[in-house]
Amino acid sequence: MRAHIAAIIALGKTATFPGYDAEVPDDAVVPYWFLTAPTLRADEDQQAVSGVAVDLADYVQVTAVGGDADQARWAQEHLYAALHKKSPTITGWRTFMKRTASGVLAVDRTVTLPVTGNPVYSVDTYHYTATPAT
Repeated sequence: MRAHIAAIIALGKTATFPGYDAEVPDDAVVPYWFLTAPTLRADEDQQAVSGVAVDLADYVQVTAVGGDADQARWAQEHLYAALHKKSPTITGWRTFMKRTASGVLAVDRTVTLPVTGNPVYSVDTYHYTATPAT
């Protein structure tokens, strides 16, 4: 399933600002975004048989972070353009992502940035599906 996560991150990076897989480095420069995703599970209506690919369906969250509200909105909009109704590229799979919930802006008071103070972020939820190509 690592290939699916990597493909989502690669697609998100078309938004042209840094993106990360769950863990953000201490020296990250805003704006940035990060993906939080489960392992990605087989569709609950299918039985996974060892060695046989089955459909995947799960939700992933994409957090857009900016130095202020305007920058966080800008990041959120650019990620939406990069991810919504798009298909991450994975050999042997047909994939699709669709935003199902748009996050509201919030201030992270546990972090203080040197220039802008507390960062502002939003967490959008996307539904990800992948079907083996036949």
